[in-house]
Amino acid sequence: MAEYDLDVFGQLINDPVRMGAYDRALREVVKPGSTVLDIGTGTGILALLACRYGARRVHAVEVDPIIQTARAIAAANGMGDRIEFHPIDSTQLDLDERVDVVVSDIYGVLPLHRRRIPVLADARERLLKPGGAMIPLREQLWLAVVSAPELHRVVTEPWARNVFGFDMGAARDLAANQWRRVELEPAQLASAPVTIGGFDHGLASSPHFTATVQVPVLRDAELNGLGMWFDSELAPGVAFSNAPGNPPLIYGNGFFPWPEPVAAEKGDTVRIRVRATLSGEQYVWAWDSAVLAGGVDSRPRASFRQATLLGMALASDELRKLAADHVAALNPEGEMARMVLEGLAQGATLGAIAHALREAFSDRFRREADALAHVTRLSARYGQ
Repeated sequence: MAEYDLDVFGQLINDPVRMGAYDRALREVVKPGSTVLDIGTGTGILALLACRYGARRVHAVEVDPIIQTARAIAAANGMGDRIEFHPIDSTQLDLDERVDVVVSDIYGVLPLHRRRIPVLADARERLLKPGGAMIPLREQLWLAVVSAPELHRVVTEPWARNVFGFDMGAARDLAANQWRRVELEPAQLASAPVTIGGFDHGLASSPHFTATVQVPVLRDAELNGLGMWFDSELAPGVAFSNAPGNPPLIYGNGFFPWPEPVAAEKGDTVRIRVRATLSGEQYVWAWDSAVLAGGVDSRPRASFRQATLLGMALASDELRKLAADHVAALNPEGEMARMVLEGLAQGATLGAIAHALREAFSDRFRREADALAHVTRLSARYGQ
């Protein structure tokens, strides 16, 4: 499940708050003789800790090539015989016996990250023993209205003002419908944080999320959008949070900007609806906001309807391709991928596949070495 370079893996391992919590959680739930499934093992640090606390067998799953480094690290620490590495997606994994513990650390800025929720639900339903332990247990999402003109300027100013005097409003509209990772400070919160729901991994199955809340403005302020973060409970009594004001974690916080700032007063109310829908590998976010002068029944000072779909620079024909009833044909990249995967399925050597690929797509591959490089990339991802 990894999507990081080696430097980021190093930062993850050396995050004392996050790694300290995972260490305590594994120490709490792994017993001598336990079997463990580590989803998105990366460099294998959680698998190693599970062995340290008595695991008999750890199944470490990782689709990124970093799994080869993890295998070498396990051997160097005398644990290579207890950790079995699986270079596949966990949803494709079959085990002879269900495990006692499922552990994963595949967060993004927020817990709603790629296919994380259905992946954990699949592991719980297929691969975990009844009554087994899930790490993490659950997450809680938090939201606050943000007053951070300096963050908002990054979104809007490049398109609102430019030295050449051109109207760049179309790009500004796109930027205002894209949320981004930031580091929020407590002083930038213009409302009290409110919890908007979360995921219990002992029960959760749907990856989609929706929440509607009303929050009071605590002070006169220029409001610029919404801030979001999460708390994670890894095991009973073991948790961490990336809330503003806590020791910073690698995740940061989510900033969902408004198209323009709103001058608000203490006692105003902000009505908010947030939705996150998993589409393929990515979440489509939508956030509707209304700033109500003086209370929930008053006329809005401002209201906005925003969505990441509106932040994509897509032509109308590209939007059509996202429809559920669209029938897609393979493009040249897809045709090449199909040829490679069919070759792998038929047991052909990589060299033979590369030779056939170059003959079929001579306009794309001038040298057979180029075709072989393409084949080996796909083989590393989908072969075994």
